[in-house]
Amino acid sequence: VSIVAGEAGLSLNSGSVNGVAVTGFSDDGSNSSNSSNSLLNSTMKYTHKLEYLELKRAIGACLEAIEANEVQALTNKIALKAFEEEIKNHKPPELPKVENEATG
Repeated sequence: VSIVAGEAGLSLNSGSVNGVAVTGFSDDGSNSSNSSNSLLNSTMKYTHKLEYLELKRAIGACLEAIEANEVQALTNKIALKAFEEEIKNHKPPELPKVENEATG
């Protein structure tokens, strides 16, 4: 957190950013002051870690789904080849000869 002031030597009695108390406030002598808020930094690191883990989990789930789809596609391709071979080798049954009554 940085605060730019109109004059040097100002101090912060209390303050907060997004509901988190600002601590470790110091004047660097250049009409601006800095605060290294360890709670805020820790919260941000924790949030980023959770977001990273969630993204990592989502990517893992996508990769598993892709792998499952690839396996299913290969299974379907094998089944299709077998079906094509069955059709190619299929011979229709022989029908019994029927004599024409007119020809005898």
